[in-house]
Amino acid sequence: MSDNQKKDNKLTKTQNYLLDLLSFVHDLCIENDIKYSLDCGTLIGAVRENGFITWDDDADIIFKRLEYKKFLKVLKNTELPDYVGVYYPEEKEYFFDFDVRLYYKKDRVRDDEDSIKLYDGIYSFATLDLFVLDNIPENNIKNRLFVLKQQLVFGLAMSKRHDIKFKKYTVFERIAICFLSFIGRFYNITTLCKLHNECSIAYTGKTNLLYCTSWSPEYPGYQFNSRLFDEYVLADFENLKLYITKSYDEVLKIEYGDDYMIPKRTHDHENYSSKL
Repeated sequence: MSDNQKKDNKLTKTQNYLLDLLSFVHDLCIENDIKYSLDCGTLIGAVRENGFITWDDDADIIFKRLEYKKFLKVLKNTELPDYVGVYYPEEKEYFFDFDVRLYYKKDRVRDDEDSIKLYDGIYSFATLDLFVLDNIPENNIKNRLFVLKQQLVFGLAMSKRHDIKFKKYTVFERIAICFLSFIGRFYNITTLCKLHNECSIAYTGKTNLLYCTSWSPEYPGYQFNSRLFDEYVLADFENLKLYITKSYDEVLKIEYGDDYMIPKRTHDHENYSSKL
């Protein structure tokens, strides 16, 4: 069997595991009246391919904060199937980002040394990321301060990373990261996750804007009109029917540009060449 065939077989297995995780989340949400939408590459796949983008090796779901809280409460009080594992960043020694993840724990899909060793081995499994949308001020100055707080807390948490790839940052960013990660050493990851959560839900004023606080600040700071996540519709996704926001076109144009229906390379995952 060629290397390409092995990679294709591994990717097919990964996507099958992701379908099991997506089905589990969907059923749990239906049973408990929780609203969610597929997001990012998984949302593009639903709209453009009626399933996975050919190269995609993970899955993404997004909630408004209230729905997210309901989901986590239900998740923690549910007897999980034997294939479902939950990765809570506040419980781990090392930090990569603030996302809670579900993973298919019965089988590793990556067996390279780094995937098994780094971040408690979470990247050696098929993973489903759970993203959350929080209120963000519309006032320009308050808006920027809200995002800055997110970036500062993330910088503190980088003190808990296995390593920091400084090459991808500017000189100013490297200085800031060194300073913040030094201070972050005086706090444990549980405290930093609690601080991040408090900053994420801090704005309680009137607003029509939502911000994904669980995305890394290294990504573009996408902000959405709250109406874009008011209504949801079922979409075909492989052999399942899963929910997507009814305003998917506007959401995807914000995330990927007007030509999101045209496949193009946007990033590489750690183990697979990924195209959107």
